Amino acid sequence: MEIFSAGNTGKSSRRIAAVSLLSTMLLLGVACSSGATPTATPTLEPTATPPATISQRSGSPVPVASYSFDGDATDDSGNRNSGTVVNVTAVPDRLGAPSSALFFDGQSGHIVIPDSPTLDLGIRVSFSVWLNHEPVDTGRFFTIFEKSGDSGGHARYGAWLFDGGVEVCVEPATNAPLVGPQSCLDSEIKLRPGEWHHVVGVYDGSAISIFVDGEPAGSRLFEGSGISINNAPLFVATDLFASSPVYTPITLDDLQIFDSALTEEHVRLLYEVD
Repeated sequence: MEIFSAGNTGKSSRRIAAVSLLSTMLLLGVACSSGATPTATPTLEPTATPPATISQRSGSPVPVASYSFDGDATDDSGNRNSGTVVNVTAVPDRLGAPSSALFFDGQSGHIVIPDSPTLDLGIRVSFSVWLNHEPVDTGRFFTIFEKSGDSGGHARYGAWLFDGGVEVCVEPATNAPLVGPQSCLDSEIKLRPGEWHHVVGVYDGSAISIFVDGEPAGSRLFEGSGISINNAPLFVATDLFASSPVYTPITLDDLQIFDSALTEEHVRLLYEVD
């Protein structure tokens, strides 16, 4: 979308335990009950990917990119989609674990993740993320993450803060060779600044759906079909290819991107267990 005008041991153990619990529930069919120049810092590639392996054994969706944001942008999926962090700060996550989420200051903080075949999703896409944003202006788009367009064009897929809620957009492959219009959906549930929210977006090939804190937050039929692909990076908290990049004041945790359509059961388990 073009923007207009404007290493923590405790956490790792918790994530592995959560995935194990999710795996058990999926296998047994039991529902879970909830009760100033920027300085770039490269991220090393992971050497092992236990969360993806456990998830794959359970038959649940496996992310093509997974970021716990424990102080960096290491990809835990095993697909080597790690990113470069620029002017971000490691802060406590939603459960209070230190240095287990990333704060973006809204001035220059962002992440750049290079293009890769596993991020060029041509048929379906889902994402899951925990976020806590500061107040932002209405009528403007603030990037959560987006697979950018070429030199200021529309993003291929992504999510934005917009007018108190979340907007999810996908660029249909059937638009080619032209760019736009995107197929977009704005959430019916609004987000409260200064509070943690779990947000999921799903494009299943025929419709776009959004879930906020485990609850359905809107759905609409998709205009066109497929997902346009390109060679642009995936950006977090800004779009450097926009004509006037806007930086998002936000804290992010546990961003996962899937090349499949999450079901409502998956969404509920990610919210209640992850």
